[in-house]
Amino acid sequence: MISDKHVPEAVVDRSRALQTRVLAGPPLLTAMSPQRLFTTMRTHLTKAAEDGRLKTSFANVMAQLRLAPQGEEFTIYGARLESANFKRSRAEPHFLRQDGAWFDFMVTGRGTAGRGLEILAYSCEIRFPDELLTFPRFVRFDLNPPGHANESAAMRCHMHPGHNDLQVVAPFIGPLEILDLCIHGLTWPAKQRSI
Repeated sequence: MISDKHVPEAVVDRSRALQTRVLAGPPLLTAMSPQRLFTTMRTHLTKAAEDGRLKTSFANVMAQLRLAPQGEEFTIYGARLESANFKRSRAEPHFLRQDGAWFDFMVTGRGTAGRGLEILAYSCEIRFPDELLTFPRFVRFDLNPPGHANESAAMRCHMHPGHNDLQVVAPFIGPLEILDLCIHGLTWPAKQRSI
C-alpha cells in the first residue's frame, strides 16, 4: 500500500492511476440477478464436487453456500461465516480441494436498474497444505466496499500474498472467476523450485 506521507506525490498519483485502470468503473455483471448468480455459483461448485476436484461433498457444498438478501444488496457466502477466518482454522467452514488446498469466499453486490448486478465487495482466501514449505500459507483476494479506507489509498482492489499486512494491487476478479481460481487455479508442480 502506498500511503506513507513521505512517499513522493508523483508515486501516490501513479498508484491512484493504477487502481483506476484496475477498477475503471463499477464492476457490473450484465443479465444477472442475485438468485441467478447464486444458482450459477452453486452449479459450478457442485459440478466440481461431482467431478472429484473438491473433496467437499455435494451435500456440504449445498449446505455451505447461501444467499443473504439485505435490502437492495445481497451477499453470497461460500463456506464462510459473516466474518473472515483470519485464524485460518480448519474447524471453520471451508471447501476442500483434492490436493489439500482449502478456501472460502463472500461476494456482496446490488441490483442496478436494467444494468445487471454491481459487485460491491468480495473476499476470497485460498490456503495451502502445510507440506508446501516454499509456499505462503494463503493468498487472499479482496475488493473492499466503496468508501473503505483502502479506496483513498488506491488499494480498493488488492491481494494479500501470504500476510494480512502485505497488500498488492490486483485486478478485479468476477465471482465465477473467483471460483475458477479456487477450484482450478493456484496449483503447484510435483517438483517445486527450491528457494
